[in-house]
Amino acid sequence: MPKTNQTMFEIDLLPKIRQYLNNQITWKQLYEFIRQNAELRVAELDLTNRCNLGCKHCFYTAEGGEELPFEDWRKIIRKLEKHVSIISVVGKEPLLYKDVIKVLKVFDRIKKQKKDEKKQFGYTMVTNGLLLDVYIDELAKLDIDFLDVSLDGWGEAHDKLRGKGVFKRVLNNLMLAVDAGLADKIFIDSTLIEDNSQAILKLVKELSKREIKNFSIAMYFPTPFTDMFLMPSISTLLKFVKNLRKILKSIKISAQISIDIRPPIHCVYLPYLIDNKIIKVNDIWIDELGNFFVEKRYASSALFFRFSFIDPAYWQYVRIKSGEWLGSCEPLILPGTLWKQFSVGNAVDEPIEELYKKALDKPLQNVIKIIDELKKTYSKSKAFKYCLPGGFYYQVLRKGLQLGLFSKQVYDKILKITLEGRK
Repeated sequence: MPKTNQTMFEIDLLPKIRQYLNNQITWKQLYEFIRQNAELRVAELDLTNRCNLGCKHCFYTAEGGEELPFEDWRKIIRKLEKHVSIISVVGKEPLLYKDVIKVLKVFDRIKKQKKDEKKQFGYTMVTNGLLLDVYIDELAKLDIDFLDVSLDGWGEAHDKLRGKGVFKRVLNNLMLAVDAGLADKIFIDSTLIEDNSQAILKLVKELSKREIKNFSIAMYFPTPFTDMFLMPSISTLLKFVKNLRKILKSIKISAQISIDIRPPIHCVYLPYLIDNKIIKVNDIWIDELGNFFVEKRYASSALFFRFSFIDPAYWQYVRIKSGEWLGSCEPLILPGTLWKQFSVGNAVDEPIEELYKKALDKPLQNVIKIIDELKKTYSKSKAFKYCLPGGFYYQVLRKGLQLGLFSKQVYDKILKITLEGRK
């Protein structure tokens, strides 16, 4: 994770956020600053609408939308390569897409070309790991940066969330991937919920013995259609970090672990990490993609805390599903095809420049405006101490409330748990 201390837009953005939090500038001034300096960096592609699991903690409720043919995806990718530094192949389960290897080979060619031009480009894929054994030989030939495999704890803890027998199948596939020389490219993605912290700690210990050394631990993403109280409490996170540091001191390999609190709805965790002296504000760095992080070293291993100070939807990130240009993943929490209401256009037919220009207009403005409305009510909450909670997420929630998909009581509970945290 390269560091930089150059004067960048994201660094310049921090004083603007502080000015806004201190009521020295308005939300409109903050919006204008972001709009005028914005740069698209990351694209996430939903290759398919299908999945071979039904995980109880998954935020992805959306359905419908055409599964694009390979030629359409190649067209989109060729457009994106001029504008983004990294592309992630994501939901639902990309290995169910029949031309997934052909798509990844397009990335490979782009990466080689960018390398020759001395330009940055990388690509990753997120999978539940059930079909890894089918594609291991082909994946081993690719120059993929990371192969993110979802495991939410050791043994039964994973199966409790994803289904009986899933853990054993995925573990077997991971060992096949290690044997194929993919160990350094495997990134284990875990979701921390209220009761699986010990199982994730065991996962880190056991897999580090098996040559796997990259781990990413994200906080649970609550929605009105899943159990919002799976979201880990403040005390659970703090205890987990304390125990994780002990493990890192004993691991013999050089592990790299990220605790990911970047989704802006997790802003509430940041002040507690700072107040408990786990991280310091003065230790914050920024990587080449504009992500903020703090790095802590324990023996030969590194622990990263990654976070956002403001919602990156529409101006830094794009999620493309069935060709539709979404600001981020949040609309996918809504059932059916309601996610389409948040599309700014179709990436197959329209120029990227035009789509991005539209995204920076009303869509981004609405995201910042909702943050401002929440700030008036929750200005004293921990979530607003250092950063601005996720406006796009709350915009999507409001749409669901207006459509009668859930009650006002449910909406208020989610606001409370994400803006004030679970004690």
